[in-house]
Formats: sequence, structure tokens, C-alpha cells
Amino acid sequence: DRVESPQAMDLPLEFAIALLKDQDGKIDLNLPVSGDVDNPEFSYGQLISKAIGNLITNIVSAPFKLIGALLGIEDAGLDTIEFDPGSDQLLPPEQEKLKHVAAAMKKRPQLQLEIQGQYQAESDGMALRSQALKREFTGRMGIEIKPGENPGPIDFADRKNQKVLETLYVEHTSAESLSALKDDYAKSVAARKKAAKSNAGTFKPLPGEFHQQLYARLEQQWPLTKDALPALAHSRAEVISGEVSGKHGLAAARVLIKDSAPAGEVAKKAVPAKLDFGVYK
Repeated sequence: DRVESPQAMDLPLEFAIALLKDQDGKIDLNLPVSGDVDNPEFSYGQLISKAIGNLITNIVSAPFKLIGALLGIEDAGLDTIEFDPGSDQLLPPEQEKLKHVAAAMKKRPQLQLEIQGQYQAESDGMALRSQALKREFTGRMGIEIKPGENPGPIDFADRKNQKVLETLYVEHTSAESLSALKDDYAKSVAARKKAAKSNAGTFKPLPGEFHQQLYARLEQQWPLTKDALPALAHSRAEVISGEVSGKHGLAAARVLIKDSAPAGEVAKKAVPAKLDFGVYK
């Protein structure tokens, strides 16, 4: 229990014990200490106290390093589970991470896993817009796709596809905007033909080029619901929870899903969800 004393160390002892105590209720430590017994100020008690204090400080600041050591592996980013933009599907390397986390937690029954799903506004937003547009487009074409199913590439040279794209664009902007885009595209084609001719060459636009550009504009402008990004982040957290509790048998009561949050700037394409530990009571 916490005591009020100027000599007492301010340490998260309850969390440290949860990290250290095994399924048999034991804490087994190899804690080497050293000191000069000939020093008049030598105190074995102070030496041990300082060593234990340093140990606790180190493990609570890097708990996943300890968890990795339990299994004889590097922590290898065990505190981060990465997802492709717009997806809540676990990738094989991330499934392996969660397998390790669940195995370690079974060795530490007082630990609770805390999961925070995250979203990246730019990359996740673009991916969700693309998915929503493709669902709308395939629905207009009378094609049924299952959740998560990829309907494949769109043939932008197909006249029926072009008509549906133009209808969608007019619905989400205006007929005047579509007409202006067509005029700008015709001018662009004329300019490229002229440039090619001046170099003794010829130019012919690719079939469906304009409608491919139209589709790209629709992707950028396609609306998202206010809760689309937080909902994706929460779904990622639930998928992680289901993986460790359902697939790997960790008690569901030992898993806590925290409020979703933006991931901010990410250094690579994948979007992280964050794992942390607490004390299970």
C-alpha cells in the first residue's frame, strides 16, 4: 500500500507486480547488485532498494520489451498493430504479433490489454471514399458485391460505364461542372495534338481517359459520414479484441477497448492501432 514518507519511492508498483507475477503467483528475478562493503556508508538495504527501484522503472517504461523476453523474442513493435488504409482486416504479420501478446498475457494473469483503434484522416479517408464510390458505381451497374469484396477494375472506355459516371458526377456537382470539364479536356487534347504535330508526331488520347479523370475527381469529392473514420478505428480495435480473446482464448474481461483517436502523421502507408497494458482487477 502507498505510504506517506520522504523515504518512500514513487513507483507504479501495482502495474510492475502485474508485469512480473506469473500464473503461480510468483515473482522470480535475477537481480545482480554490487557495492563496496568497506565503505562506511555501505547499506545493503539501500543497495537492494535502489536496484529494485531501477528495475521497476525500466519495466513499466517498456512493458512490451519484458513481454517479448517472456517468449524469447524481440518486442518487434508488439505495441502497434498495423492496418492497410481503409481496412480493418488483420494482416498475417499482425496476427502473429497478437498471438505472441496473448501467449505472454496468459503467463501474466494480472495484466489487462488496452486497445486504442486509430485512423489517419488522409489515407483512411481516401480509401473509404474510393470504396464508397466503387460500391455506388457497381450498384448503379446492377452488380452485387459482398462486404470487403473487390469488384475489380473499371473499364472506363465502356459507354455504359461512362454514362453512369457522368450521371454520378452531375448528381454530386452539376451539369455545368461536367460540361466545363469536358470543354477543358477537349482543349487539353487539342493542345497535346498541336504539340505532337510541331514535333512531327501524332497524338491520340487513350480510350476512356476523360472518364478515368472524372472518376478520380469523384473519389476526391465523395462524401464521408461524420463518424466514418472513428467507426473504422473502433472496428479495428474490435478485430484485435476478437483475435486475442476469440482465436487465442484470452478472457474477454481482460481486454479493454479505449476511445478511438486520430493517428496523426504516419511514416509509412500502414495505419497503426496502439496496444498498452493495465492492471486487471
